Amino acid sequence: KACNIFSKLDDAEIMQLAELVQIIELEPGSVLCRQGDSSRDAYIVASGKLIATTFAEKKGKIIGHIIAGQIVGEMSLLSKQPRSLTITAKTYTILLMIPYADLYYFWQANHSVLQKMIEVIISRARELITLVEKPKRYKYIGILPANEQVDITQFINIMQQSLAPNSNMLILS
Repeated sequence: KACNIFSKLDDAEIMQLAELVQIIELEPGSVLCRQGDSSRDAYIVASGKLIATTFAEKKGKIIGHIIAGQIVGEMSLLSKQPRSLTITAKTYTILLMIPYADLYYFWQANHSVLQKMIEVIISRARELITLVEKPKRYKYIGILPANEQVDITQFINIMQQSLAPNSNMLILS
C-alpha cells in the first residue's frame, strides 16, 4: 500500500496483486525502458532511485526522479500508448514488475480494483495540472568579477560561451 496507486485497495486485493509481482534489479545506468517503447508492464520502485528523461528535440531533459513507493509505467499500462519517457536507474534499484497480461486478467476478475486505481491516477493528474497552472517564479542571479583587474568585456564573453547551452540564461551587460 506504500505505492499510492494501490492506496484504495483492501488487504485481500493487495495480497492477490502481490502474487503477480516479479522482482527486477537494475544497476546504476541501466535503462528500464526507452521513450517510444511499446512495453506495457508497470513497475513499483521497492528501493533505489530512477531518473525520468524525455528526448524531445534530441536533447535529454530530466523530468524527475522516481523513488521507493512510486510507480513507473502506469500510463502505458492503461492507455496502450508507447512509453512517454526514458527511465534509467540512478542508483542500484529493486523493482516490483507487474506484467500487463497478468494484471489485465486480474482486472477482469476484480473490476473494483481497476476503478480504484483509475481514481488515484486521475487525482494525480489533477494535482499535476494544478502544479503546471501555477505561475512560474523567476530567479535572477548576478555574477560579477571579483577584482578590478578583470576585463569586464572578456569576462562577459567567457560567461556567454560557458552558459550558451543553457537556453534559459540571459546575460545583460
